[in-house]
Amino acid sequence: MVVVPLVITYSCSKGAFFGCSLEGSIVTTRRRENSRFYGSQTITASDILLGSMPQAPAAAILYHALSDLYSTLS
Repeated sequence: MVVVPLVITYSCSKGAFFGCSLEGSIVTTRRRENSRFYGSQTITASDILLGSMPQAPAAAILYHALSDLYSTLS
């Protein structure tokens, strides 16, 4: 048996009502940070997302830790 809560609302008003909601996001490429992290001045976001770049030297410790973790789980 599924219990569905009852919700009752009532509203009474005079005059005008105006409601507005604004939401948004910005996605941008941080070229300088990507160049610094990957050690390449010519790297693009496509190179990173498509995996056409070798592993970033700055993340070597992370790659090693993940490799150790996966080898112990196997």
